Amino acid sequence: MTYTGIKHKQTITACDTPANNARAFTDQEKYYIKKTWKVVSNNMPGVGAKIFEKIFQLNPFVKQIFPFRDLSGEEMTRDRRFRGHAFLFMQAVGASVDNIDQLDQVMGPLLINLGAKHIHFPGFKIKYFDVFVVAILDVFADELGSKFNEKVYDVWRHVFEFIISKLKEGYTTASEREDKQ
Repeated sequence: MTYTGIKHKQTITACDTPANNARAFTDQEKYYIKKTWKVVSNNMPGVGAKIFEKIFQLNPFVKQIFPFRDLSGEEMTRDRRFRGHAFLFMQAVGASVDNIDQLDQVMGPLLINLGAKHIHFPGFKIKYFDVFVVAILDVFADELGSKFNEKVYDVWRHVFEFIISKLKEGYTTASEREDKQ
């Protein structure tokens, strides 16, 4: 499946998020990440909610795996389960920013473990991870406004592709392990 971002006209398919190690970020890129994260993280619950709303807009099937699948609009965004999940997701992004110098070493194992947990969500498919990068970048573009330039876009895309690749790695490993049992 292909997802196209509205704000930055990016198209992502499953093959665009390879399972690989994090590349080293330059000092300038780390500056962009940390500076823009300060803006976005001022409202982690709200931004996280917007990301998941965007995910559900881009791929409505993803919403069906959540316990709040029958809620919509304001009722959904006020739901404690929805807000809790969105906030936890934003905390994972924040932890990635905090560990940007050792992204693979520190966050890799945590993200792999988190990805593995997704095999326990009935109806979840690994392809659902693909919509996240586009959704996140669209919401970040909205939140950052004119600060969301091509350099900021590129560096965040690499961060999110790393996160998603590790989630996929964990999911795949756990699925294979479960299939052998």
